Amino acid sequence: HYNEKDYSCEYEYETLPLEIPSVGLEVSADKKTVNYQVNNTDNDEILTINKVEILKDGNVVTSSNTLGGSFESLLSNTKYEVKVTYSYNLNDGKTDIVETISKEITTKALTLPTFGFNYDLSLEEVSGSLIINDLDEVSKVISVDLLRSADNALISTTKEVDEFSFAVHPNTK
Repeated sequence: HYNEKDYSCEYEYETLPLEIPSVGLEVSADKKTVNYQVNNTDNDEILTINKVEILKDGNVVTSSNTLGGSFESLLSNTKYEVKVTYSYNLNDGKTDIVETISKEITTKALTLPTFGFNYDLSLEEVSGSLIINDLDEVSKVISVDLLRSADNALISTTKEVDEFSFAVHPNTK
């Protein structure tokens, strides 16, 4: 017959250290948008993504708190930095560890528009139409001007930019 007071059990154990999470960043850009995706491996579920920022010349343009997305309405042909700030706690009696990763990326350049025109020339009239190749829709034609070829003096102007017509007078040649 045994009494509970005659025996005791002692256990000694050590917790396994937590794994440091890994964080990766993928970025891509078009003319006015930077897309990002934050990837991570966090086996112990201790990682917090604090923020994702886009910076231009070291200044924050805007930020997000999602793991994937895009920053829009940016300047074309401009260098940006996408920066991820994250933290984790290894449960080792120390405070949270805060780290960052970043990648630089340049938005693509807009295509410059080209302009040309078809015209008919007679002794009394110059008429025609504009040919505009503006892939990125960055231009706006305000007027078509008729200039004297000898000195580029303005003879006439019209706000009708799709189809234009100018009367030519003998004293304006």
